[in-house]
Amino acid sequence: MYYTTKQKKKEDGTKYKIQVDYMTGYGSGNGWILRDIIYTPPRKRTSQYLKRELENDTRGRNYTWEQREKIIKKGLVEFVGIDEINNAFMEAYEHMKPPVFAEKDLTEVER
Repeated sequence: MYYTTKQKKKEDGTKYKIQVDYMTGYGSGNGWILRDIIYTPPRKRTSQYLKRELENDTRGRNYTWEQREKIIKKGLVEFVGIDEINNAFMEAYEHMKPPVFAEKDLTEVER
């Protein structure tokens, strides 16, 4: 299940959304990941996916997968900043967290 933040705008006019995902894996374990950053350049209509562009960059083929992951994370952080990414994770957590039951919720039910 993934969560997409509301559209935001950079100073140069680029619009972007951050997609955050909570993975429940069969062997990889559970955890939050940064799925992608969807951005629209200024005065354009089509959206582009930043993580996919960085993954498909042919210059990264000379590196191991661990090195490529570091390059991709660095590119994502350079695009929006670490604070925006952390805010997206917190916003997604607040949106997806389970409800909390209180004692007063249980006392109001009549049988």
